[in-house]
Amino acid sequence: MNETNGFVKNGTEIKNVFDFLSSKSSHEFYETVYDFLKQTGKQLPEDQAFYTFDLADILWKTQLWNEKLPNVTPYYAVKANADPVLMKLFVLLGYGFDCSTEGEIRLAIKSGADPRKIIFAHTIKTRKALRYASSIGADLMTFDSKEELFKISEEFPTARLILRLKAEGGQEVYNLSKKFGSDLSAAEELLLQAKELNLNIVGISFHVGGLCENSNVYTSAIEKSRLVFEAAQKYGFKFTIMDIGAGFFGSTEKEYIFRKVSQDIKKSLEGNFPNGDVEFIAEPGCYCVGSAVSLTTSILGKKSVHQKETNQISREYFVSDSFYGSFFEHHDMYDVKPVPVLVSFLIVFTIISAEMGFRKTEKRIVLIPNL
Repeated sequence: MNETNGFVKNGTEIKNVFDFLSSKSSHEFYETVYDFLKQTGKQLPEDQAFYTFDLADILWKTQLWNEKLPNVTPYYAVKANADPVLMKLFVLLGYGFDCSTEGEIRLAIKSGADPRKIIFAHTIKTRKALRYASSIGADLMTFDSKEELFKISEEFPTARLILRLKAEGGQEVYNLSKKFGSDLSAAEELLLQAKELNLNIVGISFHVGGLCENSNVYTSAIEKSRLVFEAAQKYGFKFTIMDIGAGFFGSTEKEYIFRKVSQDIKKSLEGNFPNGDVEFIAEPGCYCVGSAVSLTTSILGKKSVHQKETNQISREYFVSDSFYGSFFEHHDMYDVKPVPVLVSFLIVFTIISAEMGFRKTEKRIVLIPNL
């Protein structure tokens, strides 16, 4: 057993030895989540929204991942939520990091990440970012074009490269294959180009798109990847990494989808790569934090509206967050439930994302002001 930054590690179990149920700024302690919300609501201006994190939810998601995909190492997708507290927690939990920009890599390093457990998972990178990655030894990165290979050969020729393939045909909310990934038919041409440039390709990646319900998309992409693994041997490459990307639901109400999809992924990986000589990784983001974050925002005003269709009066509420903030896109894919909390004469409209409150485990709450 060893201690790291206040955590005790014992095998796969990580137990917190300090209490997170406190304000990030005041270090006050609260008996319940709602006490925390009420007191914080009194302290902030009425137009100031803020988030609370249920870190126990993240621990549960990690446990579920380890149960269902025990041989797949998660590389947290930083773009999902880059809060420093979460980043440090993922370091403590043994995650790698999926970074799309130089800024995300810098944040991961600042949080204590091992550079060798960072994948620079954007197929188009700036030369400046490549030079920075080279300077710290973050050498694992994706590509999907000849042009990127030429750039990498000039800026970071010792990088370990991952060829990203398209993954097509699913029930995803976000389709990423229109923009990223090589067609299977072009893969050998890229292998040949990399060989001519004396570059080192070590594996394959794909991304089925965001919030995908169809496990056949994963299994089909895994089968395609195996074909490229075999083709790579003709060019002298020994592939050792299979990156299955992400696309997993983070909603607690749709947890059954992850359970089904992960079962099919596990079976496909074991069937296509049975020898145990390939490292499996993934890039979950929304899965990790989608149900762990709750928004508290003030009701700034309300108005009564006559509905002509029903000849009834409805009431509209205006809150201190908006479509171009927390409600930007597909927020309805998560378990959004409004819960009113009375704070003196101020009503705070709390959006609880993890069912009707936090998971029935010890609470881990940190105040994150939405500046």
